[in-house]
Amino acid sequence: MKYCLKYTKNKYIQEADEILFADNHGDAMIDAIDQYPHADFIYEVVDEPDWNYLKMINSKLNETGRRLIISTLHSIIAQNAKDNGLAFYFSYAVNNFADLQTMHELGACYALITAPIFFEQDKLAKFSIPLRYRANVAYSGHLTTKRVNANAAFIRPDDVEFYDNDTAVIEFGASSSEQEEVLYRLYKYDKTWPGDLNMVITTLNVEPAPMNRMIGPDFAKHRLNCGQRCVEGDTLQCHLCHNQMSLAVPSKIKNYIDNVILPVRTNDQN
Repeated sequence: MKYCLKYTKNKYIQEADEILFADNHGDAMIDAIDQYPHADFIYEVVDEPDWNYLKMINSKLNETGRRLIISTLHSIIAQNAKDNGLAFYFSYAVNNFADLQTMHELGACYALITAPIFFEQDKLAKFSIPLRYRANVAYSGHLTTKRVNANAAFIRPDDVEFYDNDTAVIEFGASSSEQEEVLYRLYKYDKTWPGDLNMVITTLNVEPAPMNRMIGPDFAKHRLNCGQRCVEGDTLQCHLCHNQMSLAVPSKIKNYIDNVILPVRTNDQN
């Protein structure tokens, strides 16, 4: 698994496989080439850029086996990047196979994936386009919502291995460099989180707070190819995500032990 970190004061940035430069940090790339000699550069383009400058940056990166990749929301900028010999991908998350196929045909070098196709990993593997995951974000739609997102497209630190391959990339939804540092350490090194999952996965919105250590080890395995059937409206469909998080609450387990297990044992002893 590769990791993308933002161009900020992050103590792990020297380890990053990719460094993401915001649109207003384009001028910093020229000095960063030598500062970060192992990473590809991702440049977020909002308005039409200086393509000659970007081609120069890409050429210098190519000297050490790296490249500049344009990230954009706009198809015209993607086409201009392609016409200038630069790699590109769309920075919005794709949620259907038709758009994924179109991205592939346009020549995008990555696709950022969200639900429901996030839950069809075997089908995704048939597309020859590397995938990106915003691992700690549970909701990436365009509507503001407070809905419970237990069944959304996120990856816990414990589950990276299920999505890992040589071309996939994890990026983070982080509001500060400090938060991104913590997330990188959790996903890259710790590979687990014992506490409230809401503290890692933004917009999860699950209450009472689910303790991640109490969620089953096969949680991700069941989600890989479930197709997110739970949103289809059939009450008989799978609700594993909601059920596991609902049970991952210490107070519920304590109440069950106190009110069910212990009385049964007491009666048996009598």
